[in-house]
Amino acid sequence: FFFLMIRRPPRSTQSRSSAASDVYKRQALQFYTRVGQVAKDNHLVVSLITIAGEQCKTDILSQVVDLTNGNVTRVNPKDLGKDFAEILKDEIIATGVEIEVQLHCGLKFAEENPAFLLNEGTLFKKAIGNVTLSSEYAFQYRLKEDEEMARDKIDLQLSLIHI
Repeated sequence: FFFLMIRRPPRSTQSRSSAASDVYKRQALQFYTRVGQVAKDNHLVVSLITIAGEQCKTDILSQVVDLTNGNVTRVNPKDLGKDFAEILKDEIIATGVEIEVQLHCGLKFAEENPAFLLNEGTLFKKAIGNVTLSSEYAFQYRLKEDEEMARDKIDLQLSLIHI
């Protein structure tokens, strides 16, 4: 468990040129993408906790959160103790979790990222990382438009793998 705080630069230094700002953002995205990949490879989940009302570079830091399937939580400065207690009580029950769902050939996933789809959209595979009792993952699927269903029932298979 670690904390990372990124503060805004003093107002006197905020007049960077647009090109310098773009270079900074590109380098930061590359750095946090590498950090996220290392965390994911080691079955770690990185979540971001921000103070409500404060600005931080969530668009950049979210690279780590997205890669590791973490959460972004905004806490109220007046309720820090209570908010942190809620975050910490959600105990991890499995690590290195992967989801694999195989649909009938007449079905396809409706809203999933194509990077996680195989077998013409009928197989979904994604590394989730750590899960808690409150972890959820939902799927949407639909009939393929140009194929007839050849069976009275549709087979659905779910496989959960954890370390």
